[in-house]
Amino acid sequence: MQTFTLLTVGDGLVTAIPSLLISVGGAILTTRSGSTSPNLGTEVMGQLGADTRPLAIAASVLFLFGAAPGLPLVPFWIMGAAFAILAYLTWKFTAQKLKEKQDAEAKGKPAPEGPEKVEALLKVDPLGLEVGYGLIPLLDASHGGTVLERIKALRRQMAQDLGIVVPPIRIRDNLQLPANTYRLLLRGEEVARSVVMPGMYLAMNPGTATGDIQGTPTTEPAFGLPAFWIAENQRDHAQLMGYTVVDGATVITTHLSELVKQQAPELLGRPEVQQLLDALKEVSPKLVEDLVPSQVPVNVLQKVLQNLLRERVPVRDLARILEATADAIGITRDPLIITEYVRQRLGRSLTGAHLSENNELGVLVLDPKLEQAIQSGIETTDRGSFLALEPTKLQELLARITTSITKLLPGAQPVLLTNPVVRPHLRQLLARAMPHLVVLSHSEVPLDVRVVNLGTVA
Repeated sequence: MQTFTLLTVGDGLVTAIPSLLISVGGAILTTRSGSTSPNLGTEVMGQLGADTRPLAIAASVLFLFGAAPGLPLVPFWIMGAAFAILAYLTWKFTAQKLKEKQDAEAKGKPAPEGPEKVEALLKVDPLGLEVGYGLIPLLDASHGGTVLERIKALRRQMAQDLGIVVPPIRIRDNLQLPANTYRLLLRGEEVARSVVMPGMYLAMNPGTATGDIQGTPTTEPAFGLPAFWIAENQRDHAQLMGYTVVDGATVITTHLSELVKQQAPELLGRPEVQQLLDALKEVSPKLVEDLVPSQVPVNVLQKVLQNLLRERVPVRDLARILEATADAIGITRDPLIITEYVRQRLGRSLTGAHLSENNELGVLVLDPKLEQAIQSGIETTDRGSFLALEPTKLQELLARITTSITKLLPGAQPVLLTNPVVRPHLRQLLARAMPHLVVLSHSEVPLDVRVVNLGTVA
């Protein structure tokens, strides 16, 4: 019986060991296809010597096999000793390399490694937020920081409000900034910075506050409003007096939100437009296949979308925008004129936000002479149309319009109504002086909306 058992075990080993060796050999040859080393032996030894733990485990198992009753002691212990020596040499070599690297870093010299990979340094983040060390708790969720969660919510909100996917925002601390300062970056360049007082609240007067409060005067960074930094124990008192009170995390995320809305055209590149088209293709594949790029080139669609975002017009209804662009592109190749055709198709959504409860649209209109002066200065070339007036006339025209609007509706942001030819150029003219002014054309107002004239800009 003993002899039969030994022969059976031996027969099993004779059958299994060659299969195991063939499988291991096949695996080595398969994984070697992606290797750049010319020597198979060097490659195998390099893989075996990459970590000491597998070698040490193998040595321990072999020693246990040798000590087991009925198994040959000498062969297992010889192989166990060999694996133990390999594990020791690998550990010693790794420790030596680590010491050399630490010594090189201590001396300020780079460790002797392979060719330096600088490709990662060429990457430019579309959006970035850098904070001083005093504002790090606002980012740390374990200390009650809510900035990271609010930024996630901000990206979702921008997708709903503007119809674009805001790229990931790189957030990091910067020890070179003052402790309570943060700055916003657009493609690696600083576009805004401000100061947040940790543990304090920002109180702003929306125009309905009934008194004064004690605090540190400052300016709200997103909209430039006068405000005060107040202590936490003054928060309830300020709210009872009619002030709008927000914490530091809200100040940062609101500033970032406003930056995204302002710079949305810059954030919408070709890859982002293609991403929007891919999303539309899942819903309306035939529409995208028929129009892009055979009738509507991606670069033209990108310019139209950028023009809409520049006036904060949502581009969520991409199917209707794409159809309108295809209809207009047969008439003109000027992105500015194509955008006006698209705006006419989106007229109801453009005016909906400015209607009263009685479905009325209160507007200001331009004096016919003023409107004619702007229209006469428009020139059209093969590169598009533009307003060609002398700088002094442009400045005088801009001053008259802004002064008249301010006198007619002080402190308000009215809707300015003009004809479709003048509208885009007038909007560009007023972009710096009155960036939040809404300029609509007559063709963008639906027929069932009643237009109420609030005054004339003379």
